[in-house]
This record gives sequence, structure tokens and C-alpha cells, in this order.
Amino acid sequence: MAIFRIQLPTWLSTDPTPIAFSVAFSSVIYRVRLYWDMRALPARVMRVGEEPQTGAWRMDLQTLTGAPILVGRKLVLTDDMWQLFHYRSDVPSGRLRVRRTDGATQDPGLYDLGGAVAIEYVV
Repeated sequence: MAIFRIQLPTWLSTDPTPIAFSVAFSSVIYRVRLYWDMRALPARVMRVGEEPQTGAWRMDLQTLTGAPILVGRKLVLTDDMWQLFHYRSDVPSGRLRVRRTDGATQDPGLYDLGGAVAIEYVV
């Protein structure tokens, strides 16, 4: 099993603006776009005393020419963001893992990309 971390710029943790970049998954180059959706609802039930998080990071996966493959997938802590889509031939065969490096358990917040959250491709 090989793990490849997608290096996000550290400025995302202080200036959370949309970002698009090219990345190779299993030797195929794709376009990825990450953006904050401030209207997204929490992905889980809040605990007593916990502040609700309004908004979520979303991800688009496109071919190198810009044809959409997966659009608006919410970034949540998971071992495979693409688990439900591996039946499709245009989805990369590996797993896209989203995990926290700071030990916290909540999904990526507004200032977490580029710092406390790692996005990794596992093959």
C-alpha cells in the first residue's frame, strides 16, 4: 500500500479561498477544485455544548480537459471519499482518504485545509 499526500498550500489555513490544481492519481492526471460552501449543513449530530459548524469544504474531480467526474463532494473524515463511485471507470481506482493530523474528530472546518487536515491518495 502506497500513500501519496496531496500538498495543499499552507496559506489555505489563513485565507480559505477556492483552489484548483492538477494531480496524478494512478498515472492519470486530473483536475481538482476545493471550495468552501458556507450553506452546507453539519454532516453529523452535534454533541451537547458543541458549536455547530456552518459550511463545509467541497471537492470537484474533473478530467484534465475539464469534463466533470464528481462534483460537489463534501470533504468529510473518511478512508475513501470515492467508495460509492468505484464502479465507474472514470473514477481513480485508489482511495481518497481525508484525515486530521491534529487528533480532532470533526470534519474539516474553514481554516483546516493546508494545516490540520491531510488529503491522501492510497493505492
